[in-house]
Amino acid sequence: MGEHCTTDSPLPSDAGTPYGEIIKLGNVDADYYSKEGGFLVVMPDLFDGDPAPTAGATKTDEITGHESVIEQLKTKAAEGIKLLMIDLWLARHTPEKTYPIILSVLEAAKEEFADAASQVFCVGYCFGGKYVLKLASTAEITAGAVAHGTAVTLEDIKAVVKPVSFVCVEGDALFPDDIREDGRKYLQDNNLEHEMKVYGSVPHGFAVMGSYDDDLIQQAQKEANAQMLDWLISHET
Repeated sequence: MGEHCTTDSPLPSDAGTPYGEIIKLGNVDADYYSKEGGFLVVMPDLFDGDPAPTAGATKTDEITGHESVIEQLKTKAAEGIKLLMIDLWLARHTPEKTYPIILSVLEAAKEEFADAASQVFCVGYCFGGKYVLKLASTAEITAGAVAHGTAVTLEDIKAVVKPVSFVCVEGDALFPDDIREDGRKYLQDNNLEHEMKVYGSVPHGFAVMGSYDDDLIQQAQKEANAQMLDWLISHET
């Protein structure tokens, strides 16, 4: 999983007095689909009360030339520990454990909001992307959208039968280019409705709102979320 799949939002560069409303970062994305698209949004706890580890290690590309070799080694060691923690965490959150949670939430939502919604759409960022594809291989949803999915396989894509929009990152080690392009070819060759846009010069996790200060990344973020929202709206009946 990428840095912004598992860590808290970066601290502001201004060290002044903090202000504003305290929110959960994930809710920013949920509110977007509610406010901009008018969707009734349900967010399942995919992790069953066991959130991804946040070891707080500094990213390699943030190491400055003024740091000593010892400081850089410490940073590398911290990153190694963090990756190990993430691997252990992923081992606790396999598809066999996670997918039943999603299905149970989906069933409860259908029962609870039967009078308010006749269609079900699904959006997944990072870890959640794989499960959008699993749902899109069934009759459970009308359409779905995936933002920089993690651990997505070609078999996941080949199983899709529902319309899916893909937000992808060029050179993403967590959703490799070869799997993406093989998946695109399969969907095209089999006339399966989809759209796939590849964003360059952005990191994995860029579409998660509130995570980046860089203007270019924020612009790509707006385009990516608008892409997914427009896709869902276009499939409403």
